[in-house]
Amino acid sequence: MDYNYRIDSFERLKNKDKVIIALGDSFARGQGACTLEFGRKYNWDWYSSNLTLNDKKEISKCFYDNSWVHQLCKNHLNDFEPLNLGLTGRGNRATIKELYLCPEMNLHEKKEIIVIFMLTGMERYDFVLSEFDENSFFKTMWPKLDDRVSDNPDKNLWESYSKNVWSDRFAIMELLLNVAELKTWCKSHNAKLLMISAFRDRKSTRLNSSHEWISRMPSSA
Repeated sequence: MDYNYRIDSFERLKNKDKVIIALGDSFARGQGACTLEFGRKYNWDWYSSNLTLNDKKEISKCFYDNSWVHQLCKNHLNDFEPLNLGLTGRGNRATIKELYLCPEMNLHEKKEIIVIFMLTGMERYDFVLSEFDENSFFKTMWPKLDDRVSDNPDKNLWESYSKNVWSDRFAIMELLLNVAELKTWCKSHNAKLLMISAFRDRKSTRLNSSHEWISRMPSSA
């Protein structure tokens, strides 16, 4: 979670009893959710090395403010306050862990919580960062060795994940365990859970096929 958004959310949620939590990747976070004018201002390059600290703050605020969970609460469910735990470039494991990493929000005290989980690709695996980063606790690997890996300081980790860990079975088991953990969290917080794919069918047939498995999972899973 972005540090500035964390501070803002803490203030907003202080005296609120109803919360809608968004989980997912960049789509949930709201990346690209801006006007054409705003996008052109930064040439649609949200990670340019030329961005100042104020530029980054402005971009982040724009994305969060225009993310679907904020718009949902603003335009339709006005008695709920949004909490966006979407993580750009991260996987299902990381975004679910975010629920445990914001204790200052006192979510256990809320009277009503709705969690909307937009599942991302099963191929992503999240490792805990060894160094401190105020905006993220995780780094994410893909089982795809391409040009991004050659100049990546985590090249060996990427290659090891791709060659020694990744498999379809691993990805499906990891996804099912992630969902089971999320269901346990929701049960302990008396929260309602909605699960939606962040990708269209043509983008991830494997992910969509796994949804059938999830729908047949026993409620105790």
